[in-house]
Amino acid sequence: MNYWVIKGNPNWYEWDEDLEPGYVETWGARALPAELAPNDRLFLWESGGRSRIIGLGQVSDGAHYIMKPFSSGGSWPLVLEWVCARLGRSLGLPIPNYRQVYVSEALAEEWNAVHDRKIEPGLGFGSQQVASALEFEVSLTDTISEDLRLRVLAFDWWIRNRDRGEKNPNLLWSAETHQLHVIDHDQAGHPNGAGIFWGTHLFKAAARSNCNGSRRSWQRNFWQHRPSCSRLRFWTSCLPNGQPIAKE
Repeated sequence: MNYWVIKGNPNWYEWDEDLEPGYVETWGARALPAELAPNDRLFLWESGGRSRIIGLGQVSDGAHYIMKPFSSGGSWPLVLEWVCARLGRSLGLPIPNYRQVYVSEALAEEWNAVHDRKIEPGLGFGSQQVASALEFEVSLTDTISEDLRLRVLAFDWWIRNRDRGEKNPNLLWSAETHQLHVIDHDQAGHPNGAGIFWGTHLFKAAARSNCNGSRRSWQRNFWQHRPSCSRLRFWTSCLPNGQPIAKE
């Protein structure tokens, strides 16, 4: 994470109007330093006679994210989303980019005032919105390469995710790019239920093909990318210390 000073001349910018206490504003810029990265911190500096820091900011990547909010009942599902997304992307699966998304108390209050489904303030899991996304339909299965179907099936078996069936595929199909996107892993980690997995998985038919060579390749690939204890500690260290993680 880097820290940047953004300087503004009070003769050109109405700081007093743009930066009210407690108010969140979004600004854009035409030219940015090449090193500027999402989540970098910004200090807004008023030049001129007073020369002072008058505001704080954070760099956004400009993308939109679908958020799973924090729940005081336990944040274990968010940890599963975070770890499985990192594992899946390291294996080359088409999992959308993801971020930690913070919901302020003011935003939660504003949302809850007009929505039946309530959210709590705190840190959530954000999955980047897929352009022109549609929920995957079974009729599209044959348009997905057998290799990708097998890799999704093998990955779900590896992480013990049995929540990818015909009724709830947890897959997105981009009508714009005609590509598959794999989402939703908060139900992973079930050590039992092999019968349910092989009886309900959307791509179960792919396992009937002769894939011994592929199986050996997956085993090597999974073993190479298995999270060591140190890597898991690093991943969980990226999560906030102030929120409880349920022991499940």
